[in-house]
Amino acid sequence: MGPVSFLLLVFFTQATISVGFGSLANLNNVLCTESERHALLNFQQDLVDPSNRLSSWVPGEDCCKWTGIVCNNSTGHVMEIKLDSPFDWRTADNYKELALQGKLNPSLLNLKQLRHLDLSWNYFGGIQIPSFIGSLVSLNYLNLSYAGFSGMVPPHIGNLTNLHSLGLQNSDGNFYAAELYVDNLQWLHSLSSLKYLDLRNVNLVKASDWLLSLNTVSSLLQLHLSQCQLDQIPSLENVNFTSLTAIDISFNNFNSSIPSWMFNLTRLESLSLTSSNFKGELSDHFGNLCNLKEVDMFGNNLLGDISKVFEGCYFDSLMSLDLSDNQFSGEVSDIHFSNLTKLRALWASGNPMILKVSPHWIPPFHLEEIGLGSWKVGPLFPKWLRSQSNFTALDLSNAGISDVIPTWFWNLPNYITFLNLSHNQISGEIPDMPGHGYDYTSIFLASNQFKGQVPRISFNTFELDLSQNSFTGKEIPNCWMNWTSLRVIVLNNNNLTGEIPSSIGNLHDLASFHVRNNNLHGSLPSSLQNCEWLSTIDLSINEFTGKLPKWIGLLKLVFLNLRRNKFTGQIPFELCHLSSLQIMDLADNNLSGSIPRCFYNFLAMTSEEHSEKAIFYDFDLYGLFREEAFVVSKGREDKYSAILGLQSILDLCNNNLSAKIPEELTMLKGLSSLNLSGNHLNGKIPEKLGICLSGEIPLSTQIQSLDASGFIGNELCGPPFTKSCSRNEETTPIDGVAGQGESDGGPWFYFVVALGYVIGFWGAYGLLLFSKPWRTVYFRFLDTTWYKIQDCFS
Repeated sequence: MGPVSFLLLVFFTQATISVGFGSLANLNNVLCTESERHALLNFQQDLVDPSNRLSSWVPGEDCCKWTGIVCNNSTGHVMEIKLDSPFDWRTADNYKELALQGKLNPSLLNLKQLRHLDLSWNYFGGIQIPSFIGSLVSLNYLNLSYAGFSGMVPPHIGNLTNLHSLGLQNSDGNFYAAELYVDNLQWLHSLSSLKYLDLRNVNLVKASDWLLSLNTVSSLLQLHLSQCQLDQIPSLENVNFTSLTAIDISFNNFNSSIPSWMFNLTRLESLSLTSSNFKGELSDHFGNLCNLKEVDMFGNNLLGDISKVFEGCYFDSLMSLDLSDNQFSGEVSDIHFSNLTKLRALWASGNPMILKVSPHWIPPFHLEEIGLGSWKVGPLFPKWLRSQSNFTALDLSNAGISDVIPTWFWNLPNYITFLNLSHNQISGEIPDMPGHGYDYTSIFLASNQFKGQVPRISFNTFELDLSQNSFTGKEIPNCWMNWTSLRVIVLNNNNLTGEIPSSIGNLHDLASFHVRNNNLHGSLPSSLQNCEWLSTIDLSINEFTGKLPKWIGLLKLVFLNLRRNKFTGQIPFELCHLSSLQIMDLADNNLSGSIPRCFYNFLAMTSEEHSEKAIFYDFDLYGLFREEAFVVSKGREDKYSAILGLQSILDLCNNNLSAKIPEELTMLKGLSSLNLSGNHLNGKIPEKLGICLSGEIPLSTQIQSLDASGFIGNELCGPPFTKSCSRNEETTPIDGVAGQGESDGGPWFYFVVALGYVIGFWGAYGLLLFSKPWRTVYFRFLDTTWYKIQDCFS
């Protein structure tokens, strides 16, 4: 090549490069169209933006550079709107502070090229999804999940024939109360390209055609229908959505066996049937789902031999298996696990199973989550756990283990976040468990034979249950300031002594505190009032002394049990601020004074409607802590947990309370148990309460449904007591002649009575009417008496 040719080549190369970079620069500087910028600004005007997330949406600026906007690099048309909230689902406190609010402006219809619209995790205040959404025909992605919409899902969405993904998941009530529902799902027929459908928490009760409509969408890959209030699951002759790789129909109420058509979905990789009331034996065809990676059947009524679950063709793919809380039975040996080399999570707690493996068995898998609660694993502590160096969650509760935990277990390199060894007969001492990072967030070691000092725990522990053991110590460790993440403490039924340390006040997130049946004494530390989220305090059966502190009324208590201690003094009026209080047991103390009249402020006791659901605290990733309380009724003590929400109890028995029972107690109509026995109450009991200290208890009253033992120790008579209120004392006649006193005196008796009334009335009234001095003295007397009464009460 000659010099000229070379120079020409260099020239054209540079020119080409310059033109190329110039074109690239032009691409980078493409502006959005004026009409689409105007449409977005109109859309913004109808939004409420409390966190100023749309501060970059400035008139005159290039909308392609605005937050949440994606444009086509060539044309400048708006292609995507991504305004999902940055809300962190683990902390609900900042939900509405970060959420966009307001309403949706139909100016979005001017975005003709819009392919992607995501407004999830915002809060639009319960408005209906606007029907104009169905006219955004270019959309292939629409996500309105957790956005605060309510009402009927517009069937116009069926016009979005290009849609690949549709997310309409509604709140389960944790963030807002608004219900989405559909009348039918026939509008799905036209969504022939739909691959992902999420209708979780959308009410499908009226959509009896739900399965037939879904079966027309043969393109579906993922289907999510959790908590849709479905109560029937029809059969299918021809299954068209065989491309499904994931199906979630959990938390419904089908009350049937698993339908046979489900076993034709041979491409399934994820199957979730959790808590949907499926029953009966598992079909042999279950083993035909060879691509399964995740199976979740937790909380149903499935039964039969569990071994067939481990004999399917999915042994080369299965990674997570949850069969917990069913009625499976049978024996599982090491042979059943031999091919499950990819298994990472095994949950099968709550089934009466037997694990029969060699003492020297080394599993072929490396589990990260292990749940074999209620299986017969013992009596020896399982040595095979030593080979599982990756597990973070372990449930061996009620596993028949009667052994000492070997030292190697506490030295495993695992980051154990969930540990449940409760309800065994494990003995020995527990070493300190300081952990690393997120170790030991939930520790359940209740109902064993552990002894020694209460162990020190990880600073990240949320739940600690060491109840029903033999832990001892002169005092509870005064180092709670190191464990500020604690929200549940259960130390019931041990041999702990000393006082509650003041450092307990550092647990600002503490919700449930139980130290029942120990040997603790002293007064309650004032620092406990810093635990402002406390809903349960159980200090019963100890030796606590002093007056009930007034600061208890500052808490958010639902259950307060101080039974069988040595508290003295009056019941402070400040307790009346506990409007959510559902159970208060102050029995068997030395409390004196009167029952506060302000008890009518216990609003939870005034309502006759109580929740039938158990009370849970959702703190960990592997389960919920279910609150429990010990309740004494009719002389018997019972522990309530599953139906605790139905209980409403006021027990003040065996104290030194005096004076009258206040009228205001009649407002506590929701009480399931009331016990005032063993006190020194006197005077007339409010009639609406149904009893009278000196009279008969009327029939058909609130108290007639309560047990008589709740009032023993007071002078009561009449039903429900056997003591009669009638008096058969003889009356001596005025004239001394027996029997004549029974005569009514005839008409002269009524004439004399009437005459006496007329004379008496006009004698007094006439004196006031015609004598001004007497009238003045009388009314001055009334005014003076009234002012004295006011001064007395003020």
